[in-house]
Amino acid sequence: MKKSLWILSVVLGFANPSGAATVLTTAPFFTGHTTAYCNVVNVSKRPVTVVIEVMNYDGTTVTTTGPVTLDPGHLFEGVGAGSWCRFTVNNGSAKSVRAAGTLADSTLGLATFPAN
Repeated sequence: MKKSLWILSVVLGFANPSGAATVLTTAPFFTGHTTAYCNVVNVSKRPVTVVIEVMNYDGTTVTTTGPVTLDPGHLFEGVGAGSWCRFTVNNGSAKSVRAAGTLADSTLGLATFPAN
């Protein structure tokens, strides 16, 4: 019975955990004239495909970088004048990567925000 339900869910597209995209985001950065450096590193043993978006406070995309396939141990960065970072990981889970956004501001200096 369990096998039949699993096969049915795969056929209907309800169960594909390895192919589902994982989205990680940082907390919002400070307002003002800032540059956001959004970084992600592949900590898994398999390649993952990643898209990095620098976002405005209103949720609009400032810049999109990728998709790019990251080999294990490789780093990827997206840069823009935004308020937070969104990382979309395809063919991997949140455990496959470590991601963070760093704010660079001439007045405030640097601050780093981990992505969850």
